[in-house]
Amino acid sequence: MEPILADLPTKLSIMARLAARHQKIAAFTETGLEAIPHENWWTQMLLNHLNVASAEKSIAYVLVWRNAYHKSKTEHYYAPFPGQKSAKDFVAFSRDDRMVFQNRVPNLYKKPKKGTSVGASVSK
Repeated sequence: MEPILADLPTKLSIMARLAARHQKIAAFTETGLEAIPHENWWTQMLLNHLNVASAEKSIAYVLVWRNAYHKSKTEHYYAPFPGQKSAKDFVAFSRDDRMVFQNRVPNLYKKPKKGTSVGASVSK
C-alpha cells in the first residue's frame, strides 16, 4: 500500500469534521498516484478508502491531479487513458453508485421532474 493511503481514512474523516464545523463541503482534491502503476488502484485503493472514510457520506468531491505531457517526464499523469494499466479499473470506479461524472449530471438549468435523482436517467 502506498504510504499516503495508509492513514487516508483518518485524514479524510478529520477533514470532513472540520468542514462540517465550518459549514463547508468536504472535498479531496489534487490526489492520485503518478503513472498509476497498480492495475486496480481506483477500486481497491482509492474507492475502498473513500468508502471507509466517508461512511457518513461526507466527502462530496474527489479530483485527481493533472495529466501533463512533457517529453522529459512521460510518466507524469494521474488519470488513466485508453490502454493504460488501470484504465479498465477506472471504468469500474466510475460506475460505482456514489460516483457522478459529467455524463451523469442533470441539466442544472432545468427543473427536475419530481422524484428524479442525479443518476436516474443513466443506465449501467
